Amino acid sequence: MRPVEAVERAHTEVVRVAHLGLDLLTFLQRTEEQLRRVMDYEGAACFFTIDPATLLLTGHINEDLARDDERRRAVNLGVANNEYREEDYNKFASLARSASTAGSLAEATEGRPDRSARYHQLIRPFGLEGELRAAFVADGGCWGGIALFRTSDQPSFDQGNQRFVERISRHLAEGIRTSLVLSSADRDTGAEAPGLILLDDAARVEGLNSNATRWLEELIDPGTPSPDSLPEVIYAVAEQARTANAGFGSHGPVRHRVPTRTGGWLIIHGTVFEGGKKGAAVIIEPARAPRDRATPPRSPRAFRP
Repeated sequence: MRPVEAVERAHTEVVRVAHLGLDLLTFLQRTEEQLRRVMDYEGAACFFTIDPATLLLTGHINEDLARDDERRRAVNLGVANNEYREEDYNKFASLARSASTAGSLAEATEGRPDRSARYHQLIRPFGLEGELRAAFVADGGCWGGIALFRTSDQPSFDQGNQRFVERISRHLAEGIRTSLVLSSADRDTGAEAPGLILLDDAARVEGLNSNATRWLEELIDPGTPSPDSLPEVIYAVAEQARTANAGFGSHGPVRHRVPTRTGGWLIIHGTVFEGGKKGAAVIIEPARAPRDRATPPRSPRAFRP
């Protein structure tokens, strides 16, 4: 690990870019720049998008594989086969349900990575040895994950590496979620689809989709929501996002959990736009219950083949 000051700077920057409303690829590229400041690993980071409702892998972003279609296809098939058909350590679904959302293969196998099917099929054949994985979880939903690798010439991933990735995992979940919501807000109209409200720098509404109108009407005391009059919580979240981005507020997540008239809960979170736009986007979506409260899952480190 790098010095503490460098680690803290990287953490702060990851949190900042997670709330800039960046497109997915730009957000992940900016995230990887900060990972490189903190730790060494071989090749490009393997980022995954994950459906929070089913925990299915929905995308694999890796700059190295993007230049080799045949290898990318083989790796994607191998990852899917391992994740859904084989018993193994530190699967994304297991990490998402675990108290610790990050883990190294060396620790999970007690120094015997050869116990892992993934090691034999997807790690060792590419000249790699060490693996560090994490699931990105926020508000009870897993939105993505990451896999980092090292060769036999490099030291194993240590507790410092694991703690850093786990520390930023919630912010990465929020960044991925925001990117996906912003890109699909005008297309997704399902019952659980998020709503999107765009405000200019004077808090005037520039855009409001039908999903946002529907969720606003679910609030216990929404008044009469319209483009000219929104509930106070919407303005508060937008202002918090702008303040945090300017460096004057908390660098934590800009979001509120609010009850609905039907007994449910909504998550309202905000982001700002990088560049010339000075406005903010407020996203409204149903809250998901944390997956690990009802039945504690088996730890991914407890598996023995």
